[in-house]
Amino acid sequence: MTATRTPDPQPGRTPSPHGSTSSAPTGRVVAQHRGRWLIADPSRPGEHDARPAILSGRLARDPSPDAHPVVGDQVALDPDAADGLARITGVLPRRSLLRRGATDGTSRQQALAANVDVAFVVVPADRAVNPRRIEREVTLVWESGALPVVLLTKMDLCADPDAAVAAASGAAAGVEVVPISVHDRHGLHVLDHWLVPGATVVLLGASGAGKSTLTNHLLGREHLRTNGLRWDGAGRHTTTHRELVALPGGAAIIDTPGLRALALWADGGDEEATALGQTFGDVATLALECRFADCGHRREPGCAVLAAVADGRLPADRLASWEALGRELAQLERRRDAVARAAGKAADRRGAKALRVRVAEKRGEG
Repeated sequence: MTATRTPDPQPGRTPSPHGSTSSAPTGRVVAQHRGRWLIADPSRPGEHDARPAILSGRLARDPSPDAHPVVGDQVALDPDAADGLARITGVLPRRSLLRRGATDGTSRQQALAANVDVAFVVVPADRAVNPRRIEREVTLVWESGALPVVLLTKMDLCADPDAAVAAASGAAAGVEVVPISVHDRHGLHVLDHWLVPGATVVLLGASGAGKSTLTNHLLGREHLRTNGLRWDGAGRHTTTHRELVALPGGAAIIDTPGLRALALWADGGDEEATALGQTFGDVATLALECRFADCGHRREPGCAVLAAVADGRLPADRLASWEALGRELAQLERRRDAVARAAGKAADRRGAKALRVRVAEKRGEG
């Protein structure tokens, strides 16, 4: 399985809307720290070559959630500033954007990383594998436009390796599952298939899953601080911010803080159905065999999905998870529609008020 990539813009130039280039300098975001960004030359993505930058005034005022840069973004720069800080004036077109939804019941999103080719979904095998979390993470990756790969880490501490692989494979149908151990180097050579020169890989997973330990191994040095684990295996946060670092072989890797909650995100339309369908390809394939095209997989006659549950080919909890995530995406879409309607009404009120003011002014002139 190979990730497809769109070539990066030519280093140091900004693509115009018509595909030509201008002389505006560009860079790649390698880290973000409380309102400041570290920017590196896109041909040499490493924090040791990075320079600090802040948003231009216009960009800082842009209310669009996709307007502000995140780690992995290619950005246009204005390097000439009296305070020595470069100004980020725009975000170049993205080939992928990894996002999660807000966990507070709103329709907001949080961007995690941009221009990612492959997402390693890191799952620790020293504890019970959580299929439901894997399904969420894989769905987010498919929606982003990147390729998901599940890494089962800490296999040297796994009590039942076969069961762990089976659980992960069942939750990530059609996605490659790679058992690895940094401790004894088991399976690490397989990662070279995706860590090719020019590729960007992000690590996604819970705290204590082994993301920073894996990154340090791939770098061949201690770059990201890792904390010990308590006796019960509970992980402490070992990464406090997202950071892009260059690997010796020419790939780049983004480590992310452990995410306790993962709300789904999708832009709406066919994309969300496609992402969920890719994660639950086994359910989607069975649904094609249902007697009725609009089968809801409840009590309808001739439902191939329910038949598969009845004879054990499809686990009932997997069907329940597919339904739950579908409801979550539908609820997100309803919240977005409500926000859009409210914004439209507010704009109408502002327009009506402005019209009344103009009419009153004209009457006053008369």
